[in-house]
Amino acid sequence: ERLLRESTTDFKTGLLNDRAFAERCRHEASRASRQGQPVAVLVIDFDGFKALNDAHGHEAGDKALAAFARALRANLRDFDAAARIGGDEFAVLLPETRLPIATVVAERVRAAAAALAIEHDGHRLALSISIGVSDWDSLRGTSLEGVVAEADQALLAAKNAGGGRVVARMAEAAAPAATAAPAAPPLPAAQAKAHRHKPARRA
Repeated sequence: ERLLRESTTDFKTGLLNDRAFAERCRHEASRASRQGQPVAVLVIDFDGFKALNDAHGHEAGDKALAAFARALRANLRDFDAAARIGGDEFAVLLPETRLPIATVVAERVRAAAAALAIEHDGHRLALSISIGVSDWDSLRGTSLEGVVAEADQALLAAKNAGGGRVVARMAEAAAPAATAAPAAPPLPAAQAKAHRHKPARRA
């Protein structure tokens, strides 16, 4: 069990690693296809992570990664899958979730990251993230890998727009829809119950 956990976990954040996330995506694609369920994907990237490392050192960068991972988990359900898939890039799989709710989740995650108070050597580190969102329901006929690719394109649009925002990618839209609100909107009561999000914790 320990070897399995080590082989599927990112050691800096405790989240899934990229290989385990890919396997989870394959499993969820099969399940969602059989049951006709929607599934959404978030792709997340830190804004200015290299500058943070250059200014404060890699230990500070590692603290930021770990603090964000805790905030991310605090805003997801137990059966959602979160992974660190690159240096400062993360991905989230949201089963049984369509694009509008996934976009609300993404905005809550973005706001939770912005609210983090990360202390390092007497400095308070600010964190900004960009998030791309896509879902299988609005991209019918696309593989789940294609949905991840669309979320990655939405992330690129968020970065190109200045970062610190959520961009949702829809097949019907000629251009992605973006949000950059200073705080996340509350979930409607019925949707909040369905999604069962916990309040964000400060790291």
